[in-house]
Amino acid sequence: MAMLFTLGANAEPEGRTLTTSGQGELRVQADQAVITMQVETQSPSASEAKTTVDGRVNALLEALSKSAVSRDDIVASTLRISPSFDYRDRQRVFTGYQASRDIVITLKNLDSLNGILDDAVESGVNQISQIQLTSSKEDQYLQQVRDLAIEDSKAKSRLLAEAYGARLGPIRTIRYQSVRPLPMVKAEMSMDSARLSAASEGGQYLHDEITFRDNIDVVYDLILPH
Repeated sequence: MAMLFTLGANAEPEGRTLTTSGQGELRVQADQAVITMQVETQSPSASEAKTTVDGRVNALLEALSKSAVSRDDIVASTLRISPSFDYRDRQRVFTGYQASRDIVITLKNLDSLNGILDDAVESGVNQISQIQLTSSKEDQYLQQVRDLAIEDSKAKSRLLAEAYGARLGPIRTIRYQSVRPLPMVKAEMSMDSARLSAASEGGQYLHDEITFRDNIDVVYDLILPH
């Protein structure tokens, strides 16, 4: 989101001006995770392929219900079915149908992360494409880091003006570009169920930090002593 506030008749400041940039940074502990995973299979018929992936997804949903994950925090609606072909002796040969479903879980208790991954493996999930750590207080932290950037710009402006024997006049322009928090990608795995199961055994997933940053530019009139 970009904003430009202009005070005065002209967009471009005239005369003596001071331009400063304020930065804010805040590091906080992640308390949520968005897990993206996929179930896929290949079967001779489309209906068999669909039945297989639906069965694995249903098994995962059942396991998640026992882990106190709300259905409202699970998206498992996408289904893809397509014919599969192989090339033999320069000819395309039909080999069956591929079916896949995506599952996206918003986990609000990071202490359950390792157990959720185990449930996924045991239910037949083929791929965990991403675990993105987030914060449930994102809006609050965005406001805090914005305030830090504003205070930083004010402090820099006062310090620079005083250092050159001047003082700040009215604000001419404020240019603001909001910055979203840097996503923390915790894991990216694409493997068959056996390798995924072996990789998850004994795994510990620690709670990383998320970095919020913001920036604001401000232009002041600069008043020099007579």
